Amino acid sequence: SVKPIVDAGRAELVASDHRLSEEISMIPTPGHSPGHMSVLIRSDGKQGLLTGDVAHHPCQMAHLGWSSTADSDQSQSAATRRELFGRFADTPTLVIGGHFSAGHIKRDGDAFRFEALA
Repeated sequence: SVKPIVDAGRAELVASDHRLSEEISMIPTPGHSPGHMSVLIRSDGKQGLLTGDVAHHPCQMAHLGWSSTADSDQSQSAATRRELFGRFADTPTLVIGGHFSAGHIKRDGDAFRFEALA
């Protein structure tokens, strides 16, 4: 875990709206773990989203309530998926999951689907 890093004073805790630079910002995405954040990168008119552990499989876009047993708050993780996927669905944002390939999120009825890059 990260406890040894924190104990050694080598961790920097940041606010949930932290910006690493003009191009890189953090998005609070609670549910998997307390303080979980995703990373939004903007450059040259394009953007990419590193989701981290928001979803462990693309099927969670179609089934927002399906949570990993590793999620510390399954209700919150489902709400986070709905909000995050809704924000980036049907946009050119490249979504890069922590556990699956890169692609785009599309609206599909009341949920979403994932279109992986070819």
